[in-house]
Amino acid sequence: MTRSSHWHIQQIILITLIGIVCGVIYQYGVNSLYNVVRVAVAPTGLSPYVDNFFAGLWFIAAPLSMYFVPAIGSGTIGETLAAIVEMFLGSQVGRVYPGLRGCSGSRK
Repeated sequence: MTRSSHWHIQQIILITLIGIVCGVIYQYGVNSLYNVVRVAVAPTGLSPYVDNFFAGLWFIAAPLSMYFVPAIGSGTIGETLAAIVEMFLGSQVGRVYPGLRGCSGSRK
């Protein structure tokens, strides 16, 4: 299968759906499971292995996008959309949604 530089509306919609679905799965599925497993294995010292295992789940939107839409940049766009959806739903790193306030880290 060859990669094309032309984008069709079906491809754009599919990439968007993959990004949205993966972002919701990240927020409500993977993040919750990650927190439970990380706390459970913390006394054993296996937390770095948990991080590595769950990193593969967080990066699944890019391979899915590249598989279903063989166009240049589809993986980057799919993963970026998934990260944006996760951020707007309130990810572990904090909610940035209300006007993107506090980007500098200080509230002066």
